[in-house]
Amino acid sequence: MSVTHSTKNGARGSTAAAVRSQRARLDLTQAQVAEALGLHPSSVSLKEHGKVPFTVDELYQLANFFRVPIESFFSRGSRFDISESGQVDR
Repeated sequence: MSVTHSTKNGARGSTAAAVRSQRARLDLTQAQVAEALGLHPSSVSLKEHGKVPFTVDELYQLANFFRVPIESFFSRGSRFDISESGQVDR
């Protein structure tokens, strides 16, 4: 499952910005986050810039890694639905 949205600055962008902000707050590199997720650093870069969505599993892993609630990755008042394909849509 991945967190998606059809607009460039929608849920994917705000989720990516929240992840990037949490990483910066903890003074972590993309390489450190990539290692925690089992990804290549370039994949984390693409995800943090909203080019590729984070999966729900990745967001749970990040929440645990950053020691924050998963809700911290979503905008206040955001509404998400799970489609039949298993994607989370706003």
